[in-house]
Amino acid sequence: MLAVPPASRSLLSVVVVVAGVVWSALAAVPQTSLAADPAAQTRPAPVAQEVVFDLVAGGVPAGSHTLTVRHIRPREGAFDETRILESYEVVGGERVAEPLQRRTRSTARADGSTLSFTSITETGPQGSGRVTEVNARRMSDGSWFVNVTRGGATETKELRRSQVDLSTLDLLDPKLHTRLVGRSHVRVLDHITGAVLEGDAEDLGEVTIQVGADTLPVRRYLLKIDGQTWQWDWNLEGMLVRYDARVGALPLTARAKQIPAARKWGAVDASTRFDNGNTVNQDEL
Repeated sequence: MLAVPPASRSLLSVVVVVAGVVWSALAAVPQTSLAADPAAQTRPAPVAQEVVFDLVAGGVPAGSHTLTVRHIRPREGAFDETRILESYEVVGGERVAEPLQRRTRSTARADGSTLSFTSITETGPQGSGRVTEVNARRMSDGSWFVNVTRGGATETKELRRSQVDLSTLDLLDPKLHTRLVGRSHVRVLDHITGAVLEGDAEDLGEVTIQVGADTLPVRRYLLKIDGQTWQWDWNLEGMLVRYDARVGALPLTARAKQIPAARKWGAVDASTRFDNGNTVNQDEL
């Protein structure tokens, strides 16, 4: 397990506590109560989707990445579902140089246009103790509050809406990745380092890829940052199924082992997706 630095800030506990409270509350509802409440019987249970990626860095096997998205039904009268993202990425292996090895565990809560997350990364061999923790929250007005703890020292940053458009964890979310829509230039908060990356975005529309034995239509976006190209592919439910990024100076490719199971509810509303190659304005995002 990764060590948590003593200087951890409250956002970590907020994310964990909120997730725990939600799931404890759901688990604690007695069956007799549900049976007595016809409305409760018609409300769908939470849905979890998981994608497991194989990683390749510089052309050699380099670990795996497991992404789980839990869709939690809205409360009575609420407009939007809540999503809990759990991400565990392991970059390593015999053929990956020690300085490039890393393990990142992230938990995020997405609700409406807000996102809060904590991300802990250990670099080098396991047990190296070289740990970076990033706690961040995007407020409803688009501003960010960010804590980065590294080597016992903590840096706190407050970023205006004009300084950050989205985070790399938004790109893992079925709905919030659409913050890319309509943008040709983006500023992205990296959940691993806490740095803001800046570059150009390009919408490539709908393309077809192979996932295992299946052919799958996806929406594709390119990010060109520091002379390097990052690529992100989402299926038409908004689940990330493939991406190309960087680890150090090496290209890192992630390919889903299989297509995630389709949801029976909680699918991203059509108005929040790309639409047949035409971008959709996202006023609420």
